[in-house]
Amino acid sequence: MAELVSSFNYTQVAVIARNDAWGVGIMGQFIRSSQALGLEIVSAAQFDEDQSDPLETLSTIKTSGARIIISFVFDCNRFFAAAEELEMTAPRYLYFGGPGWPLTPWTDATREHMRGSLMMNQYVNRTSPRYLATQAEFNRRRAANATLVYDTVFENLAPFNWYHYEALWFAAAAFTGLQQRGVDIQRVPEPELSAELRNSVMNDGVTGFVQLDPVTGDRLGGYEVFNMQLQSDGTYAQVSVGDVMAYNDFKFDQSNKPAIVWPTGSAITMVAEAAVTETVYTELSAKTRAAIQALGGAGLVAAVALLFWNTLHAAVPVIKMSSPFFNNIILLGCLLGYVQLFVSAEDLARAAGPAFGKLCVARVVLLSVGFTLMFGGLFAKTYRVYVIFTRKQMQVMKMKDERLLLTVLLLLLLDALLLLTWFLTEPPARLEAVGQPYMVTEDLWRQDASVSCSSEHYRLFTTINLVYKGAVMLGGAFLAIQTRAVRIPALNDSREIGMAIYTVALVSTLVFSVNGFVADVNALAILEAAALFFNTTATMAFLFALKLLQVHRGVGDEGTRSVASNNSTQFATRPPSAVRQVSAENVSLSSMADPSSKTEAN
Repeated sequence: MAELVSSFNYTQVAVIARNDAWGVGIMGQFIRSSQALGLEIVSAAQFDEDQSDPLETLSTIKTSGARIIISFVFDCNRFFAAAEELEMTAPRYLYFGGPGWPLTPWTDATREHMRGSLMMNQYVNRTSPRYLATQAEFNRRRAANATLVYDTVFENLAPFNWYHYEALWFAAAAFTGLQQRGVDIQRVPEPELSAELRNSVMNDGVTGFVQLDPVTGDRLGGYEVFNMQLQSDGTYAQVSVGDVMAYNDFKFDQSNKPAIVWPTGSAITMVAEAAVTETVYTELSAKTRAAIQALGGAGLVAAVALLFWNTLHAAVPVIKMSSPFFNNIILLGCLLGYVQLFVSAEDLARAAGPAFGKLCVARVVLLSVGFTLMFGGLFAKTYRVYVIFTRKQMQVMKMKDERLLLTVLLLLLLDALLLLTWFLTEPPARLEAVGQPYMVTEDLWRQDASVSCSSEHYRLFTTINLVYKGAVMLGGAFLAIQTRAVRIPALNDSREIGMAIYTVALVSTLVFSVNGFVADVNALAILEAAALFFNTTATMAFLFALKLLQVHRGVGDEGTRSVASNNSTQFATRPPSAVRQVSAENVSLSSMADPSSKTEAN
């Protein structure tokens, strides 16, 4: 039976059998044979056929989703009536039956419910001379005595059984062969006699070729395969469609036999072994992707325009005193943030192979490096002001860009060490979260799935990166607080830095708090993209909006000198000598802002 099922390329089946000794034995044998052939048993159940209805057991099999069912039962009328009640018959289900099926006469309704099914029964060569002669003699005797038929109880067969008859013929033929060789069967030890029988062959048995397994002594016979087909008169009948023989390694042979008509009513279209389960990956809609890309495009245009504008007006005092070189570094970080929007608009579910890993790496690298350039540049500028204005002894200090650039490079080096360690030791892998299947139709089930980047220590590396970025922001906040009293707006961006830190922290916290409650993937993607766009754009606006306005109005030197403050700070309470030193510093800063000035502070 397992060989027959496997010959049709089915890979998963359900088995149902009687719970008596016969049913337990044949079911166990089928399961062992199936395992050897790689057939998956998705459900195996037994029931008391003599006392209970098969309805409940069949319901369990239906729940398993199996469509190919192996049935070892005797009463096909009750069995297929229950199957019809559960809508488990043709055209969606295919049944394979064992030798117990014919033991109960089938009604016309049962034959119709069985349409397309396949049954295996012991092979009988109905064309052999021995069969024809034996059948003629049986028919003659039955005409005289109508009780010469099979009993309906399997355990109490009438003596007129082709296989009983065959067994006697085979033993007699074996003993005759021994006697013809001069062997006295009365003196041969039983083991030798048994071995002789096992090695005997009878080619013209009533049921066909007869040979025993030399180890177990079981008959290596064969089976005939029948298919329940619709006849021209509108009735259903079993049609021989092939055989499975021991001498052919139990391979299904359809030579010179009619084609199988499947439960689908076709000789070509077979029954699917299970309802089709399709996986639907959550993907961003075309509108969502377009919206995210539009945000990224608008941000890129603004950042590139500011980059050119900052370079073009680098000599304007308000720009010169704000460190145009670091302004460009900040804008480069903003550019990477906007590029990240384009990358996040690409669906991970659509990426495969190396492209998937590259997309995962790009998402992390762009966001991490962009953050470092943006806030690293901001804090480098603030560090210059911090070093000059927080010294106990006021004196002229010149912090060259090259020295401050080392600070940014150090932060980038930490980024590189972390990211290289992460992605070289644990390349991102594809992680699919698959939901429970749900029924769309009888033949179609669906399961939703989402795709994300993952690795063995993904959370650990992500946590380290977030802690590192948080430390950078805390350091920047500390510098901004320490330099908040420096009243030279063009030189000191501490207020703008504070606003940028507050905005980024607030927006990020809000998004992180609510994203677990947003089930729609498109809404979540828009929310995260809008947060990144807002944070990046707000940082650019805080730093460049006022400078743009000043240059546009032609007052590019406004804010390059100290302004009065009513705040009680360390600078407001310094003695007159310190104030004079600050004034000298202001003169020096003015000379930096105005190249035509030759004044230097001593």
